[in-house]
Amino acid sequence: MPLRHEGQWLGVVLVAVREGKRLVARERRLFQTVVGRLTSALGRVVLEERRQEAYLAAIGELVGSLEAMDGFEAGHARYLEHLTAEMGRRLSLDAADLEALGLAARFHDLGKVAVPASVLHKPGTLTPEERAVVEVHPEVGARLLAPVSRHPSAIAAIRHHHERFDGSGYPGGLAGETIPMLARILAVAEAWDGMTTPKAWRPAMPPLEALAEMQDSGHFDPAVLGVLGQMLASGDLARDGRETLTTRAAVC
Repeated sequence: MPLRHEGQWLGVVLVAVREGKRLVARERRLFQTVVGRLTSALGRVVLEERRQEAYLAAIGELVGSLEAMDGFEAGHARYLEHLTAEMGRRLSLDAADLEALGLAARFHDLGKVAVPASVLHKPGTLTPEERAVVEVHPEVGARLLAPVSRHPSAIAAIRHHHERFDGSGYPGGLAGETIPMLARILAVAEAWDGMTTPKAWRPAMPPLEALAEMQDSGHFDPAVLGVLGQMLASGDLARDGRETLTTRAAVC
């Protein structure tokens, strides 16, 4: 019997019957009841997936709006998706982790909706009070995305992408390998893009200089930095990296 919901094929249910036997009317009615209930259940799953897709699309538009408010941030999340995907492949992540990493990269700054624009786009150094306001954004982003994400590891990556390998980051002060792997990758990618993108108050940092500073800081996983260095050496991260990597990904 076919499983159909609102004109959409969901599958087919087959019942095996011993040779020489036929389903009696009562068995057929039972079979139809089971299939009807199964169709209703699967239909609810499909509806929930559509809701999730719509919600994620709306959040994506919100993230794009946040980036548009600062011309220097335009394309940041999209670039991080491509950059972290390449880094994840080189670190031998499986398909599920790569999908979660892409989701985390796309929405890692969602929590900045809770940060006033006057603080978010302030040029120069933030006051301690302003810094405290900014530091809420990973937790806020994780809470906003958690209800619709099928990837707990993506939520963890968003929550902890500002942790530092030496334990000096936030919000949890995690250190070393206690920081989720996806968060460590995202931390390197975000810092890389931030340092090599020009800002209103400073020019872009040269690629090798940015890498050296990241290596000297003690803030990042050395293994992930090693992958970033390999990508630089192979020419896969020639700057301007956003244009190079995203253009290549679009072609592929």
